[in-house]
Amino acid sequence: MSDSKRTQVALETYYWGDVFGYRDGMRRSVLSPLAPHIANRIPQEIFDHIIYQLAGQASDLVSCALVCRSWNYRSTALLCTRVELNCARHFDNLANAALREQRVRRYLAGTRHLSIKDRADEPRSHRAVYIFPSVMRNLDSLVFSRCTWAPIHPSFLLLLPQFATVTRVKLHTVKLQNFSDFRRVICAFPRLGQLTIEQCSLKHYNPIHLSHAPSTSPVLVHLCRLKLLRNDVQLLANLTQWFRILGRVESLRELALTESLRDTGFDLDALDHILRSVGSQLKSLSINYPWINGAL
Repeated sequence: MSDSKRTQVALETYYWGDVFGYRDGMRRSVLSPLAPHIANRIPQEIFDHIIYQLAGQASDLVSCALVCRSWNYRSTALLCTRVELNCARHFDNLANAALREQRVRRYLAGTRHLSIKDRADEPRSHRAVYIFPSVMRNLDSLVFSRCTWAPIHPSFLLLLPQFATVTRVKLHTVKLQNFSDFRRVICAFPRLGQLTIEQCSLKHYNPIHLSHAPSTSPVLVHLCRLKLLRNDVQLLANLTQWFRILGRVESLRELALTESLRDTGFDLDALDHILRSVGSQLKSLSINYPWINGAL
C-alpha cells in the first residue's frame, strides 16, 4: 500500500461529537477511534478545553478519565469539584481514600460543592466535620439532606466552623432537637452569604428569649440571600422570634418565602415580623403562599 493511501482518512467513519440535524439530533455511533496520526498532532490544551466543557457531566468525565493518563488527571480534577455523597458507602469510600491517599487529598482540595444525604439506618453527615474541612480547603457550597440531628453531638457544633470558606448552605429535610441547635448550626459558618432552609423541622418547640441574642459580635453579617421553603411551623415561629431579637439584618438583599398557611397554620403576623426584620435593604422579594396568593 502506498504512503498516500495509508494516510488517507475516511472522515465519515469517525466520531466527531454531537451532530445536530443528523438523525434528529441524536448522537452518532462510535464507528472507530480517531486516527492516531491525527490525534498525535492535537495539542493537549485542545483536549483540556473539551474536557472543561463537560463540567457537571459526571458519566462523561468518568469515561474521559479512563482514556489515558493526561485525560485522567484533568477529568478527575474537574469531577472532584462537585462531590455528592448519597449513601453511607459513598461517604465511607471517599473518607477512607482521603485519609490514606495524598493523591485523593490533592484532588479534593479543588472541591467547590459538597452534598451529603443521610439514610435513617446509616447516618454519616455528623462525621463530615472530622474529615472534610481539612482537605476541602476551597469549599464554597455545602448541602445537608435528610439528616436527623436530634440530639446533635456537641463536637459537631464545635467543629462545624472549620468550614470557613463556605458561603452557601442548604439544609433540606433536616430535623434538629430544638431551635437553639438550629441557630448554632447556621451561625457556625463565618462567611455565610446564601442560606436555603427547606422542609426542616424541630423535635421540640421552645419560646425564644433574650439569651439567643448575640452577646458580643453580630451574626449573619454576610447573609445576602435567604430562602425559606415549606418548613415546619414551629421552626418558622422560632425563626421569626429570633429575627425580632436580632433586629434588622442589614446585609440581606434577596428573600424567598414558600409556605402553605392552611397546612402549617403560619400566622400572617409572623410574615409581617420577618419582613420588618429583614426587609430594609431588600432588592428582590418572592412570596409564594398558595392559600393567600389570590388575595394579595
